[in-house]
Amino acid sequence: MIAGYAFASPALLLFALFIGVPLVGTFVLSFTQWDLLSGDFGWVAAENYARLATDDVLPRVLLNSLLFSIATATLHLIVGLLLALAVNTAASRFIQAWSTVAYVFPFFVSAGAAALLARYLLSPDFGPVNHYLAKVGIDGPNWLSDPVWALPSLVVLDMWQTAGFTFLIFLVGLQGIPKEYYEAARIDGAGTLRRFFSITLPMISPTTLFAMIVSFAGAFQIFTWPYIVTAGGPGGATRTIVYYIYEKAFRGFDIGYGAALGVLTIVILAAVTVIQLVASRRWVHYER
Repeated sequence: MIAGYAFASPALLLFALFIGVPLVGTFVLSFTQWDLLSGDFGWVAAENYARLATDDVLPRVLLNSLLFSIATATLHLIVGLLLALAVNTAASRFIQAWSTVAYVFPFFVSAGAAALLARYLLSPDFGPVNHYLAKVGIDGPNWLSDPVWALPSLVVLDMWQTAGFTFLIFLVGLQGIPKEYYEAARIDGAGTLRRFFSITLPMISPTTLFAMIVSFAGAFQIFTWPYIVTAGGPGGATRTIVYYIYEKAFRGFDIGYGAALGVLTIVILAAVTVIQLVASRRWVHYER
């Protein structure tokens, strides 16, 4: 056991230092009133949590985060699985390797650089997207300044950059399915769709659950796109919960209330994860 803990100690130390300590610190700070600008500090018990119930901005912020997370997670699952199926069934190993690199590459692009590029691409005045839409007779909207299109635009941008990670998850899951299952199904006369729904989907259901949880949690904590691309606008249409925490804690210098919002975010993510795990008992199949 000593040897096991010694090998695990680097990971445990990093977890405690960068996750455990901040979590405890956030919870403690949520019971305080700490103004970073003036330095005033004091204990206020549950006052910050009482403010959550009277915050008029919070419902819109939570709705934006939920809509963004649901849309992003859904697209990640669909696009990631389709890309993984295409790569996994490719006959050429060169095509498999090239496609994998191409799909994963955006994931390693700096989020800040990608956000600045997105502002240029979607610019209503000189952006290439609206320029080529006009070529085919379509009057493109002001993607990032229109309350209707701003949040969907961020969903597409986020999918472009991060869907490669979901693709890798599904690719690993697909490659773990024994080929003998497909060969037996072909002998029994099962077609492509039958093999997909009877073998592929059930076999990768644990992978799908993992991808669903990771995609939703990551999307719910989105910050870079609203911060750089839209600054939470227009009219709060893209203000997410993490961006709102940033506004309260580091622009309004209200650390205590920002910490309470952080605790609320943790509780919501934990609740959604538990719901996903409980619901997964009906459709996730583990190989025995």
